[in-house]
Amino acid sequence: MSLVAVVTGDLMTLTRIAGIIHRLGHETYRADHPAAVTLGESADVVAILVSWDERETGWVDALRERAAHGQRGDEMPQVVLFGSHRDLDGHREARGAGLGRVVARSTLQTELQRRLGGRDALTARGAPPARR
Repeated sequence: MSLVAVVTGDLMTLTRIAGIIHRLGHETYRADHPAAVTLGESADVVAILVSWDERETGWVDALRERAAHGQRGDEMPQVVLFGSHRDLDGHREARGAGLGRVVARSTLQTELQRRLGGRDALTARGAPPARR
């Protein structure tokens, strides 16, 4: 079973994302902090979704540590940061830390479909296609 870790304190956001992830054929678990995401033999974590709007002290270092873990030969899960498209400081912070870009919440479903399930994964399971 493949897992997607979701780092968010917002249970409404978690519920919406968990539904998308389930339709893509993965299970979800919630973590309060990126450092709480377990990487190892007991968990097949394929992605870590991080609500960047809620970022706290230590999140950048914890995500960098996950990248270092992947560079030691273990497969690194994909890290997807999501948040407000208006949080320009957050976007700059993520890029400056080498964490990539922040995906707007409005495009998260499309991004998850592209990264985790292939192009037609959601529509094949009966969900409506993403708007373009």
